[in-house]
Amino acid sequence: MSTAAPYRHVADRSELVATVAELGFQRLRDGLLPAVGGQNGRDHVVESGGAYLRRALDTPDFYRVLFGAEVRWAGHPGLGRAAEVAFAVLLEAVDAARFDRALRTKDAHALAGSLWSVVHGAASLDIGGDLHAHVDVTSEDLVVETISVLTAP
Repeated sequence: MSTAAPYRHVADRSELVATVAELGFQRLRDGLLPAVGGQNGRDHVVESGGAYLRRALDTPDFYRVLFGAEVRWAGHPGLGRAAEVAFAVLLEAVDAARFDRALRTKDAHALAGSLWSVVHGAASLDIGGDLHAHVDVTSEDLVVETISVLTAP
């Protein structure tokens, strides 16, 4: 395949990166779905965080594209929708845990955002090789511990 071959399908580099990022968010969502259901609400939230982390670490190149500086949301509505659908899986887990009274929070969006920030930070630090320079735990243990503290009843 020539280096110009992808441009037969997209207008420019920005559209190519947005298309790859959209696919990455779809794959992230697909990786989160098996964590949905079956457990109590709090375990569901913890498993969702672990699933996010595993997906990020299993596909670091996709993950870097999702949140990299080259991603331009403007002009790519499909990318925004794909990101919202992926985030909705975590939000659903938080809502389910609130419904089970496993979480005491009035603002599901704020808690989901906090949890996402923790998992995203751990994934980014692990992928970049910086996490283990500062802490002596796996990123998964860090995520489980932090989510457990944040979601303690």
